[in-house]
Amino acid sequence: MGLEAINFFFRSEEQIQHAITLNKDIVNSEGKKYVYKKDNDYWIDIEIQDLYSLSIRVTLCNPMDSVLSALDRLLSFLFSSKGSMLTDISAKKVYNIYNEDVKEALKESYLKRKKMFEEIYGDYTAAIGSEDFYRRQMGGISG
Repeated sequence: MGLEAINFFFRSEEQIQHAITLNKDIVNSEGKKYVYKKDNDYWIDIEIQDLYSLSIRVTLCNPMDSVLSALDRLLSFLFSSKGSMLTDISAKKVYNIYNEDVKEALKESYLKRKKMFEEIYGDYTAAIGSEDFYRRQMGGISG
């Protein structure tokens, strides 16, 4: 987990991979890796950990309003499964429900990480994943 992203861990009592494959907005990128994305609006990495859990990574250079809205939709979708639990790894908080209070707490956590990101990388905006972000940083390619 680098400073370029905010990371979450999601667990459910129901098998998660099947639900992920049913969501038309989530595409398989490689093996157990998926992407929830829309053009140049947002990019959220999803990786299946086992039958019941996955990791979510949001690169902090994504356009903030659109990625937060997309994260809200993704979490609303995921929390529709039984026995859902989300861990905000950065804030070290666990949520067993998803509601407006949790949405606001996650936004605050995001903004805190985004501020750290901007102190290191400046005001850089691109709807890309972490791997692409590092490739661009290493190659000096601007968004």
